Amino acid sequence: MKEIRIKNNNSQKELAKLLNLSSITYSHYETQDTTITIKHLNTFCNYYNINIDYILGLSDNLVHVKYMGI
Repeated sequence: MKEIRIKNNNSQKELAKLLNLSSITYSHYETQDTTITIKHLNTFCNYYNINIDYILGLSDNLVHVKYMGI
């Protein structure tokens, strides 16, 4: 999360505001002192348009690909 936030020139304070958290709680998410909730992880990934599986280490695909249906 930290790497993505820094690459996009955002502060921890900005992300904390986006997620409606204190800056301290957001900092704990980045240092993995606190486990991020699925709700907050989903919001983070949607904000940056990245694949949630990438953050979870389940995929090498950084960019979120939307399902187009059949």
